[in-house]
Amino acid sequence: MCGITGLIHLSGQSIDPSLLLAMNLAIKHRGSDDEGVFIDRDIGLSNRRLHIIGEKNEGHQPMHFKERYHFVFNGTLYNYKALAEKLKAKNIPVHTSSDTEIAFIWLIQFGLNNLFEWEGMYSFIFYDSQEKTVWIRRDALGIKPLYFAYLNGYLAFSSETKSFFHFPDWSYEVDNEKIFLFLTRGEREIKGDPFWKKAKAVPTGCTIQLNYSLGRRFHWKILKDADSKPTESRSKNEALSFKEATLQGKFILEKAVLSHVQGNGPLGFSLSGGLDSSLIFSLYKYFQPQFIPLAISYAEMEKKEITALKNHFTADYYTIPVPSWEVFQQTHEKIISISEGPSPGPNAIYHFNIYTFAKELGIKIMLSGQGADELFLGYPGFLTSYWKDLYINKKYVKLLFEAIHTSLNRKDLYKPLLLFFKNKKPGRIHKENISLSDHRDNTLFNSNLPYLLHAEDRHSLANNIEARVPFLDSQILAFARKLPTSYSINQGKQKWILRAIAEDFLPESILNNYAKKGFPAKMPEPNQREKTAFLSDLKEFISQENHFFLPTREPIQLFHQYPALAWRIYSLQKWLKIYNIQAT
Repeated sequence: MCGITGLIHLSGQSIDPSLLLAMNLAIKHRGSDDEGVFIDRDIGLSNRRLHIIGEKNEGHQPMHFKERYHFVFNGTLYNYKALAEKLKAKNIPVHTSSDTEIAFIWLIQFGLNNLFEWEGMYSFIFYDSQEKTVWIRRDALGIKPLYFAYLNGYLAFSSETKSFFHFPDWSYEVDNEKIFLFLTRGEREIKGDPFWKKAKAVPTGCTIQLNYSLGRRFHWKILKDADSKPTESRSKNEALSFKEATLQGKFILEKAVLSHVQGNGPLGFSLSGGLDSSLIFSLYKYFQPQFIPLAISYAEMEKKEITALKNHFTADYYTIPVPSWEVFQQTHEKIISISEGPSPGPNAIYHFNIYTFAKELGIKIMLSGQGADELFLGYPGFLTSYWKDLYINKKYVKLLFEAIHTSLNRKDLYKPLLLFFKNKKPGRIHKENISLSDHRDNTLFNSNLPYLLHAEDRHSLANNIEARVPFLDSQILAFARKLPTSYSINQGKQKWILRAIAEDFLPESILNNYAKKGFPAKMPEPNQREKTAFLSDLKEFISQENHFFLPTREPIQLFHQYPALAWRIYSLQKWLKIYNIQAT
């Protein structure tokens, strides 16, 4: 796990080494164990390493082979040992236990073919100095970040956009459409892209290939992978009964969890008391009962569920308090700088605090339950899309059956259900409908998940920890996307198949609790002085004439009646001031 940068002069001139060194320095927090820089006239690569897999003297980057191939890598290949065996079977020598070296040799031997065999999270830059070809790539879900920008005649790449800030050509100009989406819907990192106009995310599930032309100018093209996004074909899983699918899912999830815990250093779990993180934790404990992991949660939340886990599984449990307003604000400003953008909600601060506390405990690897809601239809909005699909496809009996049982099983969904039937006017649902399949893909690739992964990456590495997300294992991704909808949503019970998998592991208080769990989502209660400062930022934003429509122009009403919007405005104002951005 580390941070990588690349610098290419698009006209073939020698690069300025100071620019590359400054890029590397900007992401030093991503890896404190090692660093390296390589320059080949008009191309430069650099790395910051956090040592997780292999011996300390292994995995130094950039890696080189026969003075022709050069490589920087960020991430982890969980099946690197199996890949190493395949290389050895072809009489290809493998000298270390470093997953980075395995990835490097694999690319040298097979090129971009067979990358579907990689199980892991990664981004990399691979340079062939003989052919003058560069490959730049991220994993299919973009778990590991990589950005690029055209600056001062260079094409620059980095794991974080702060590597670009020192370029003379850089400007903190923001994409106003993204600001609008952030304020209205709380969305960030849409398709992985940052707020900045000058920077973009390397697209997922494909490879950017750069080649020289005769004039020593680079040209690039995007090579798409046919297998990067699993199809919606359900022919394989639809033949499975629910029981068979549950057994298959259990096997795949067990395998993913066990593969994600390998590495050096203490292992930790962040627990919210909800199904997803509890299931990951319980699977680990079931198959590795001899090990005592560290588990961190908040003292003021989910007491019943966390207590139930303590009664079932042996671990070193730690609870941390909700911070004071002063500490909360200090952390808020810190993560705005770390993430290069405003926070969609206060829970980002609590999420960061989990990693800060984990660092104090010496944890090096932390597992979380990210991805389960997106894959197994856990968000409440998925239910509305499901009901719409049933209505449009004229499955009225099924819709009525689901509505009756949802109203009985999920009291929290009674109002959304009534609203759905109230709005069921001729043509309206057809016009407004986004299919459940498209809705899920949007949360996976465009909206929810990209920001959650962004936060997981930045918050963990700022604390010298590698965050891992077992639910986003490629086999689980393919499995979930091929399941019949009724295996994920049944009578208002969301993530139904996950609950069936968890029956042998989790207590009833977690298993049958359908309320959405998570870290605290509210600010600490401010005193009058602190509240006045908060309202002042809201007033400053409202005073601008060129902002989007607000439900009220009274700061105190925004604060009390529209707290989510008030928070986003407040965080946006902090971000604008920290980066000295002029809102337009």
